[in-house]
Amino acid sequence: MKTVVVDGQTYRLDDQDPRVLVGTGGEADVYWFEPNQEFIRRHGDNRYVVKIAHPAETKAQKRTARERQDRLSSVPWGQLPDNVIAPVALAYDASQQEAIGYVMVYVPDAVPLSDFKTAEFRETNSITIEHLMRIMANLHATVNAIHASGFVIGDFNDKNVLVTPDLEVWMIDADSLQYEGWESPAFTETFVDPKIIAPHPDRPSALIKTGAFSQATDWYAFAVMLFQLVVGIHPYMD
Repeated sequence: MKTVVVDGQTYRLDDQDPRVLVGTGGEADVYWFEPNQEFIRRHGDNRYVVKIAHPAETKAQKRTARERQDRLSSVPWGQLPDNVIAPVALAYDASQQEAIGYVMVYVPDAVPLSDFKTAEFRETNSITIEHLMRIMANLHATVNAIHASGFVIGDFNDKNVLVTPDLEVWMIDADSLQYEGWESPAFTETFVDPKIIAPHPDRPSALIKTGAFSQATDWYAFAVMLFQLVVGIHPYMD
């Protein structure tokens, strides 16, 4: 049983019940979050999930945890467009000393943009080129709105874009967005601008980030996504 404190109220998550787990990743797990009436009064009557970081064990993980807490509590999430799934409220550990995650709105019936790359998915769901262009036009407008709000997406890839049945787009993983001094901490190899990466000095098969994310690198990632949807392959891969 996990205990989290949100808005000063204690919630217990039965993390042993698979029905409670929405998704899992390398750095965090996402659980269904059942808010009380005070939370609903304050934040709205929506379906919510809570993203909880894995416990920090190594020195590097503990440093990342400190940076996550500072980022979550400092970045003005309210400036983001409505279709960016930003933190609604921070989730603290039982001591209320460490922000270990955040509550966010759940988007029902959405699938990642990456699904649209496959011919099988498009055929099964009768997706046409017109549908793809509508999705990308909506994503184009979203990227412009994110930039206008003062943010850079940074680790922009087709798994942190969700598409609903009406072809609207939603951005997730807002906690990795870049804002002023808060840099986006990771990159996805197939979508990162090659101008800001280089081979690792000790492990040539690995890559390291050598430059900063920017609006231009976001548009590079957007162009790769558009190319893949239209042509069916990555522009720089066989």
